[in-house]
Amino acid sequence: MKKIIILLICAILLCGCGNGNMVKSQKTTQNNEQKYTSELFAMDTYMEITAYGDNAKEAVTYDGKVWGFPQMYEWWGVLYNKDLFKKAGIEKVPETFDEMKAVCEKLQAANITPFTAIYKDNWTVSQEFCSLFGGVLGGKDKIDSWLDSMNKGEGSFKVDGVDRVFDFMDLMKENSGQNYMDSDAATGFYAFANQEAAMIFLSDAATISVGSVTQDLPIGFFAVPVSDNADDAEVVACATDAIVANANGEHLDEALEVLDYIGDGGDWLKTVTNSYGGFMACMDIEADDEIASKDYYKDLKAYMDAGKVRSTLWNQLPSGASDVLGDDVQGYFAGITDEDQTLDALDEGFKKLAEE
Repeated sequence: MKKIIILLICAILLCGCGNGNMVKSQKTTQNNEQKYTSELFAMDTYMEITAYGDNAKEAVTYDGKVWGFPQMYEWWGVLYNKDLFKKAGIEKVPETFDEMKAVCEKLQAANITPFTAIYKDNWTVSQEFCSLFGGVLGGKDKIDSWLDSMNKGEGSFKVDGVDRVFDFMDLMKENSGQNYMDSDAATGFYAFANQEAAMIFLSDAATISVGSVTQDLPIGFFAVPVSDNADDAEVVACATDAIVANANGEHLDEALEVLDYIGDGGDWLKTVTNSYGGFMACMDIEADDEIASKDYYKDLKAYMDAGKVRSTLWNQLPSGASDVLGDDVQGYFAGITDEDQTLDALDEGFKKLAEE
């Protein structure tokens, strides 16, 4: 009973309830420096923060201090229906762009729609674009350099290899069925759960939503293959939510007691891990067998254990980036703009964001 009560208290506090927002879950985004330094308690002055992957801690670090306890570890890639792949005679997941095209051709030949359409929502296409774009930048150092230039208003989306991003989006458009712009994320999740398409390209949000419809779907996972080099296929992942404490709150001591409970690797993290169905960012905590035995979880863990992970971009870009990306990329999916027009619009939009 005591554990249940503590979990309920944690849940209430994490929702930001109570006087002074003692403890709450906050999105990790670039350009929150003023909040880091004026509102939040420096976690690493109180406890050791361990993280699953370097970029999990980077997401909550500013000016040499760790300002949040990285919680949710979102990951992006392609979830696929193993039964439909087998029906189409596909024996291995694609690791290169050409292999991805071949998979689509085999699915089409078997009268199976390859991709689930989720393009009516701008947040889905913005995340898909970032997942693809990071794959053509070429390694962490180049990604970091590009992010720095974009946040200063000096960078551009017109980089070497960007054509492949648009090639992949074209492949998706050609293989997402008719009227693909009419389908939003909720419709797409339902369609994938009902085996109306073989693949869905998105984050763990898809597994959670599909799981609410059916638990029986044989789902596998593979990293999106945007290049001709199999080694470039990596999971796109980052800690997108963090538990933070209000440094100026009336009950900081009580908040730190909650953090002690959360950080001991016990019931709270295990409960969240099981409900989330993926990996926690804060430390290496395995989900229960019911989750850890699923094929997509095992596939994902193989990538993570091999270090085949790269950072997402959207939460490290200036505030408002998701809206600019979503609107401009959605225009390309809808056929309103071509590649050059889309890149021009993105560059113009991000220069304005950097000036704000």
